[in-house]
Amino acid sequence: MKNYISENISYLVNKVRSSQDEFGAMFDLKKSSVSSYVSKKALPKIDTIQRICEYFNITIDEFINTDLSDKKNALAGPKTTTKADTNTENIAKEIQLRDELIAMYKDKIEALTKEIKHDEALARIEQKVDQSNIIFKELEEHFEYLNLKENLEKAKSLKGQKK
Repeated sequence: MKNYISENISYLVNKVRSSQDEFGAMFDLKKSSVSSYVSKKALPKIDTIQRICEYFNITIDEFINTDLSDKKNALAGPKTTTKADTNTENIAKEIQLRDELIAMYKDKIEALTKEIKHDEALARIEQKVDQSNIIFKELEEHFEYLNLKENLEKAKSLKGQKK
């Protein structure tokens, strides 16, 4: 059974108006590989055939068993994307962006919540420090009063001794 792989690769290279090198680049192939396929020295691997068929929207059976250059088997051309495909892709991208934004805002909210709790704790500590400072001032004044009272008593006792 005859296969049309080499004829069809040659036809597709011409169909897309590219060189063998450019055609090969489309499918991660070296120019020498494309040349060996066209000259029937080698056959492409199945994954290469799959990529070519997917790109040109043809079946593997059509690619191998039919002459694509024949008018009745005329190739429509590379797979084109429809407006619906493009819209679906755009919607998927927008959903992904939305999900990323939601995750970012959740992180920000958590950070702000922690910051608020931290700020509240600091405010309570500052309040306690202020209360402690008031107590320390009162103690200082009390000790100063006691010291003055003691000095006054010493002065009185010294005055009593000089008489």
